[in-house]
This record gives sequence, structure tokens and C-alpha cells, in this order.
Amino acid sequence: MKTVCTSYFTVITHGAYGKVTRAKGILNVPDGRSVYADFVAGVPSTHFLELDLPRHLEGISQRFSGLEMFGENLDEEILRQTLQECCLSQAAILHYQEQVKEILHQETQA
Repeated sequence: MKTVCTSYFTVITHGAYGKVTRAKGILNVPDGRSVYADFVAGVPSTHFLELDLPRHLEGISQRFSGLEMFGENLDEEILRQTLQECCLSQAAILHYQEQVKEILHQETQA
């Protein structure tokens, strides 16, 4: 979870697509969790908070997921394209979720 979120937020908050002063969002990650991400320029770290929601492990979640960014000279088209490229296919999500289900099942059996 943190690798995907951290990588994307690092790229957008370090000037690759313009000067981002604030970025926040709710992200549904492939392991079924929902995460709130918050970046403010000048604050040392980006915060990632797992939301207290049940895991969604049945394909693409229908829960809200989105990002909001504020800044100067933002290349909105490239930001959209980059985010789209980060999205997984339905097949990849289902495959990953099956692995997560197996791990969670093994943990409950231990």
C-alpha cells in the first residue's frame, strides 16, 4: 500500500507536473483497503491513514476514490494520464485480491 501511494505522491509533490502546494485524496488500493493521503507543501512528510472500512476484495471497488491537487502551473493532462497508467486491470486486481484472501485465511488459521 505505502509503496504505490508514496511513489505517486512523491512524483507529484516534487515538481514533476508543476508546483503542488496541497494534494489530498482517498485511494482504494488493490489489497481492499481505503487510504486517505494528505500532502501540504512545507510539512515534512505526507500522511497516509488507513480508513476504518471493511476490506473490499471482490473486484474494483465502487467506493469513492479520487485526488484533489492545488498548485501552480500544474500539467493537468499529464497528471490525469499518469494516474490512469497507475490503474490496474480488472484481471490484475482480481488476481491480487485472491492472494490477499489466501493470506488472510492463513492468518486466521494460525
